[in-house]
Amino acid sequence: MRATYWETIEQTIREKQYLWILTSLVKCARIYFSSAVRRQWCTPLIGTIIVTYRCNAGCSICELIGRAESSRELSTQEIIDFIDSLARLGVIGIVFSGGEPLLRSDILKLIRHAKKIGLRTHMPSNGYLIDDSCAKALVESELDSLTISIDGVTQGTFSRIRGNGHGLREALDGIERVIRAREKGIHKPRIRIATVITRQNLSELMEIVDIARQYRIDGIAFSRFEPIGLKGVRSKDLLLTSDDLPKAEMVIDELIRIKMREGLIDNSIGYLRLLKLALRNDRVPIRCLAGYSSLFLDCYGNVFPCLGHLALNKPIGKVGQTTLEDLWFSKRYGDLRAEMTGCRDCCFICHLEMNVALDPVKSLSVGLKYLL
Repeated sequence: MRATYWETIEQTIREKQYLWILTSLVKCARIYFSSAVRRQWCTPLIGTIIVTYRCNAGCSICELIGRAESSRELSTQEIIDFIDSLARLGVIGIVFSGGEPLLRSDILKLIRHAKKIGLRTHMPSNGYLIDDSCAKALVESELDSLTISIDGVTQGTFSRIRGNGHGLREALDGIERVIRAREKGIHKPRIRIATVITRQNLSELMEIVDIARQYRIDGIAFSRFEPIGLKGVRSKDLLLTSDDLPKAEMVIDELIRIKMREGLIDNSIGYLRLLKLALRNDRVPIRCLAGYSSLFLDCYGNVFPCLGHLALNKPIGKVGQTTLEDLWFSKRYGDLRAEMTGCRDCCFICHLEMNVALDPVKSLSVGLKYLL
């Protein structure tokens, strides 16, 4: 199982939140059985809110570039209403994503509200805007975890993937500031690195692991580059070729060894072994449960059943035209999520890791070769 999930369980045990653990286990069971019989007997486990499409980077791997219209963004109160709707629907945690979430001046208020009503919170960021004041405020907001994107150890690689105008040093400075603030604060958010495997950074992945060690990062998560929603000209230089596969598989084998030896790798071993299949374009033998376990809302009120639909800008509905609860339990949504169980078009880490964790029967059936 992914380290993030284990850490959440361990933390709730330390805090003696036994009811939360029991409720979460029941929710997971309902998701599994709902997907097995294609019935709407469950509610999502995690909600993700794209609080803004605005970004201060120009990442070549991002499918959301060009969607930012600040005048259309929902107000603070409207997003708080989103959070409340997700809580009523039964999510146990919320991801505040973007764009760059820190470009919203109210992001700390949104995090604090989610914590106030008992939700786990996570935020990905590029780290460029994290000065000492921001780092202190993030820790004080009681954010549970923060992920900073690091996709190269040389300025050339970093800039080609994450866009010109900012550099690796800025991202690492942001990490250092949050670590210092965490050491001084009462609350201790988990700090992780996220790395997307591309043709351009394949030779630098082990050095990124070294950075995680050097900066005392809690974990590092690797994922495959997903070209969904990107035009071919942008993704051509990022996709691994058949010539790259031997080296990629050697790197993943080494990540598995590091995972077993020191636990630094956030990915589950099952995910990493499935990643080897995915890089060869083999069909991943796990049903997609994203339509049952996740829900995505953007800053314009659009609702998406998974990250793939968000990448393609294919919403299932819009809050305001109906309630989130009515949309979730609608026949149209039910038909789509049942259809999605057969989808194998992506290996987004947020979905594939959850699929492995939520479908233990299928995981065992494909054998220890892939899913230890």
